[in-house]
Amino acid sequence: MTPRSRAILFILLSMLPGGMLLADDGSIDVSGLRPWAGRDVAELRLEGMPEQLAGKARKGLALTPRRKLLRVERMRLRVSIAEADAQRVRLLLARHGYPHATITAGGEAADDDRVIVTLRVDPGPPMVYGDLTFDGVPGAASAQRDSMRILLPRGRRFEDPAVTSAREQLLLGIQRAGHAEPELAVSLAPGDSNAIDLAFTARPGRLFRYQDFTFSGAPDDLVPLVQRSVHLEPGTPYSPGVMARARRDLRELQLFRQVRMHSEARTDTTLDLVATLRPRNMISLEAGVGSFTDDWFVASAGAQHRNLFGRGRGGRVDLTYSTHRREAEGRLWWPNLLARRSRSEVRITGEIEDEDSYRLDT
Repeated sequence: MTPRSRAILFILLSMLPGGMLLADDGSIDVSGLRPWAGRDVAELRLEGMPEQLAGKARKGLALTPRRKLLRVERMRLRVSIAEADAQRVRLLLARHGYPHATITAGGEAADDDRVIVTLRVDPGPPMVYGDLTFDGVPGAASAQRDSMRILLPRGRRFEDPAVTSAREQLLLGIQRAGHAEPELAVSLAPGDSNAIDLAFTARPGRLFRYQDFTFSGAPDDLVPLVQRSVHLEPGTPYSPGVMARARRDLRELQLFRQVRMHSEARTDTTLDLVATLRPRNMISLEAGVGSFTDDWFVASAGAQHRNLFGRGRGGRVDLTYSTHRREAEGRLWWPNLLARRSRSEVRITGEIEDEDSYRLDT
């Protein structure tokens, strides 16, 4: 293994929770591929790979032949590329509970110019979750803390993505308790036999409350509508859900093509909820022509203005004409007229159906 590849492997492995490192102890051997270097790879085989990881591993390897539209793209075999692929497989195995895996590469002729590459994997004994310990987690996040024992039960095979997901859920629980700037570290330590003990250490930081809602980018006539849609009471405890609901309420107005939100510190314990808005094009026009077996000609047209009368009050007109049917519809709406997250609408429609022995006017 070259110094550069060792550095790359060290960086990748240090991304595991707690920095679970794999020693470069000769667990990868690709010397069996040297006689085949320079040939195109006809097939890449993985032998001994745990079934649930084989498909994921194959997709991420450089030597895997890839089907294009009219051809198959094959990699020219180089020992350095094979070694890098073996390192990727070993890293994947480590992240899914097999840190002691060994990989041996070999080749066999597919024809005069191509080679079949085989990576023989011995995953070794799987590592499992051991004891979970928690330090510094506030009582308001106890539900998320207790759920960790369900997400990471003792005796189940270690999964780095599961640990990452569990950490994110616990961190979110701490934020929902009003801590806007928490820190949460996860460390691993060898436990009994093949178990790994996990320690979650939290630094929740101060409790925060929202003081005000400010925004920019909205036209003057939409300012009252934006304020009514969000309606943030001063003193509301900080929570990621407050921002998520405000973003949802503004998007549902269908008046802005972009809604960006963030929290901005005002004092040591208060925040402002800040939104940056970009209005969308309020006018849209539609037209279409079609043909059907029972109506050989159908034409339709529509026009909409989302802010026709200001303050988010819009209107739409739709017209449809066909051989046997004519239809017109007009709509007017007013958002947040009766209550927040409401939309009051008036609709008028007219329809004429005219066939050889039948006519209907409505």
